Amino acid sequence: MPHFGDKTTWLLPPISLMQESVEIDKACRVNTHVLFMLLEQAVFHVESPGLKDYSDELKRDCIKVLAALQALDEDGHPGVMIDEYRNNWLNGSVDWFHASFLSIPAYREVIEIVRTGDWDSFQGHHGCYLTLARRLGQVARIDHNKGLMLGNAPVSKQSLIDVLNTLLPSLLNEVSIYNLCRAACPALRVTPARLEEALLNLRATWANFPREEPGRRRREPGITETVVRLKLDGYVFEEVHSGKFNMSLLDGLGTIALTQVC
Repeated sequence: MPHFGDKTTWLLPPISLMQESVEIDKACRVNTHVLFMLLEQAVFHVESPGLKDYSDELKRDCIKVLAALQALDEDGHPGVMIDEYRNNWLNGSVDWFHASFLSIPAYREVIEIVRTGDWDSFQGHHGCYLTLARRLGQVARIDHNKGLMLGNAPVSKQSLIDVLNTLLPSLLNEVSIYNLCRAACPALRVTPARLEEALLNLRATWANFPREEPGRRRREPGITETVVRLKLDGYVFEEVHSGKFNMSLLDGLGTIALTQVC
């Protein structure tokens, strides 16, 4: 299973896999909603009424995938690894779930296709796993003129500060979140969803995170991605886009020297 590095120096820690590839029939389809409803039932011991909206065949396929990962058993009941899934769910660690799904060959292949741009290798069974990667905030489109990018890199506190220090002076006169994301995400190799998480974690380390006058920053439309957010009582799907995510996170960044945080 995934193992995180020392969290004290990371805003988004690196992950290394502890589990080898699992065998899953390529014909198995996965649906992110169904996967997380099945996991929600096992983690919280509740019924997910939304499951009735999906076919029995799709639910069986998703159970097969989660059973291969030992999150569930073959009957859809909690599996031997469910405590690990529960702990990381309660910690809100979507990256951990991404790492666990990397044990699925087709999911890992999709990540490699996006990384290398080898779309000639993309086959029909990859489609549902590409959707899963996007819902987990690992793959996104951040620029209207470019394709999908892989954004699953670890981010240290210092690397985020360095990138923002480099970018903010050129954006100071017009700090648009879209422009900041379009520059910062490729530099850090993260998606907007994970950039938002890194900024949240940065703010948590800094008691005097400054605030800027409301309205200084121009808001502009970005490119929307729908991502899963894990909560203490379930999960939700939220829209994150490169033109307007959690606005308060960037308040003050255009007028301060971030090196003071180090």
